[in-house]
Amino acid sequence: MIFHPPPVFEGDRKAAFLALAGLAALEAVTQIILAGSLRATLHAANASLIAVAILGAAAIAHAAIYWVRGTFSARFSHAYANAVREFLGQQAIGAARLSRRVGVITVRMTSDLNALRLWADRGLCGGIAAAFSLVGAMGAAHIAAGMAGVIAAGIGPGLILPAALISLSPLRRAIRRRREARGLLSARNGDLALEAPVWAAFGLRARAGRRMSRLGRNYAQASVAEARLGLVLRALPALALPIGVVVLALLRHANPPIDAGWAGILFALSLAAGACAGLVSAFEAWIERDIAWRKLRQLADEAASTDGADSSGTLRLAPGPGGQLQMDGVAVTEAGAWQTLPRDGAWRSLRGRLLRADRAITLDIISAADIFPRDWARRVAICAPELPLIRGSLEKLMGIGSPANPRRRSQALAIAGLDPDDPRLSGIIDPLALDHDCAARLRLARAIAARPRLLVIDDAWIGADPAIKARLQHLQSGKGLTILWIGPE
Repeated sequence: MIFHPPPVFEGDRKAAFLALAGLAALEAVTQIILAGSLRATLHAANASLIAVAILGAAAIAHAAIYWVRGTFSARFSHAYANAVREFLGQQAIGAARLSRRVGVITVRMTSDLNALRLWADRGLCGGIAAAFSLVGAMGAAHIAAGMAGVIAAGIGPGLILPAALISLSPLRRAIRRRREARGLLSARNGDLALEAPVWAAFGLRARAGRRMSRLGRNYAQASVAEARLGLVLRALPALALPIGVVVLALLRHANPPIDAGWAGILFALSLAAGACAGLVSAFEAWIERDIAWRKLRQLADEAASTDGADSSGTLRLAPGPGGQLQMDGVAVTEAGAWQTLPRDGAWRSLRGRLLRADRAITLDIISAADIFPRDWARRVAICAPELPLIRGSLEKLMGIGSPANPRRRSQALAIAGLDPDDPRLSGIIDPLALDHDCAARLRLARAIAARPRLLVIDDAWIGADPAIKARLQHLQSGKGLTILWIGPE
């Protein structure tokens, strides 16, 4: 499987990035204007009102452009992260039909999405802005101190480039270890929340606390190890200004001598230091982005390694009488009949192929792979714990994809043995808060409300209620519905 994430420069994001690049270039121009007006103001015996006005206007324009660019950059990064999030959400739905674990993991890539967002903000937009800012700093330094100023302003970038190349590999390893430690800590926190009653029943409070503390220390050690390397790079921009001043002091008697005021020189060097800080931040964001993409590609490969694929057909399948289910050309059920199968290995294989909408599965000689995915899930409705309920109102819970009308919903609830006025079914329904019996009945009602042509019931809680079975037999005989009942092995 080839991993094709959403392009960064697509649609509105392309125009937004071009606007950001234009703002960064305009910001560099204002920096050069600031340097020129500062030099004119400092060198004039009596600063003219024009020079002071230009200096003030340039300063206000620089601050305004900086603010607008930063706001646009944040929007751009979140727009890209949302595009990736939408892509992963769609991938998760497809992967969940093949491997539930892969589907669950896909939508929980919070740290990777955050890394991509920071990369789009600090790495891409920030790197472009820092590069333009460095050009502006060089221009300001040349205005302030000629070639000596350019040399002094170039000290910072000159130190950062070899340092970045040297630290690339160890910094990548440190970031990966820190992310792994944080992921393990997050996973164990989730496990502890689910296992808390067990730990409490056995009086293991202290043990659980020590376990979390140990993982927290591992995360802290990995973070500190990464900080040691990162701070080396971040220290270089801080040293750019004093080192530049020392270089200018050594060159002050050069031929020709430096005749600019120190205020202009320090201003240019501070711009260079800020640009260097932006480049370092962009460098770290690119490393984080590389690690995140590796993890996402690994997940995509894992999803692709499972057998089968979900339906991608476009043929619509309308409600109607019960259909005949066939697998590999062999009839599994007869149309409009009640068929009972044992819960054995053969059924588990058939269930997996039903969920995947395997091409070898047909309903009334129509291949599952040719049917629109949402229609396939409705007309071949499976009631099983492996297809859990979603959180939401009763209407949303029972009408996934297409809301069921109130009459059909009431009939489905009645067959499942549920009262629509039950307090448990009012407001927002949390499936985790329902008991097993109520959840099983809701799953059955959801399947019936979808107007299936084949209803598959693989739920021990439903099978334990003879009244439900009698109502289903009445439904099957009245509507000609095909029912596949999965009994004990």
